[in-house]
Amino acid sequence: MATRKRAYQQGSLDGLCGLYAITNAFRRTADLPQTEAKKLFHYMVKAHKDEIPAYMRHGTTSGELMPFLKSARDWVKRNHNVKIKWKYRGREEVKSVTGLQKIVARHLRSKSRGTVIAGSSFHWTVVHQRQDNLWFVDDSDGYEFWYTTSKKWAHKPPLLIDRPTLMGFFLEKED
Repeated sequence: MATRKRAYQQGSLDGLCGLYAITNAFRRTADLPQTEAKKLFHYMVKAHKDEIPAYMRHGTTSGELMPFLKSARDWVKRNHNVKIKWKYRGREEVKSVTGLQKIVARHLRSKSRGTVIAGSSFHWTVVHQRQDNLWFVDDSDGYEFWYTTSKKWAHKPPLLIDRPTLMGFFLEKED
């Protein structure tokens, strides 16, 4: 049985959920041990130290996450010889839970060990598995799963609090 990996969690005073999402996604996708995931996080912070203070206050957009994703990809390749690729899915209006389920499920069913960094203007998280109405997440706010009914969230995940807009980076190992 696989060891359960707890998601790294952000502090209550920072808006770095995007960096935590990248760390959690690369940790899962590249199968990094905890010590290496911490090194990755610290590397991203150091490599982008000039931007960090602003992101701590207001969080990150998808465009602002891109340099961090590239840094993480390069670090994982250099230090672990694992190539990670991703596709960016822009602001897709999700009008229902079913629409969101289809977008994410399509990627999670792929043959690679994929994850999704999903977000909105409020929060970034990692979806790594879905079984029926259970969504398994590595979330920096402490969530481990979300539950949906057929047409709505049983409890709203943070990324859908206000407007239901999904932006996603769909990660997988390269062959």
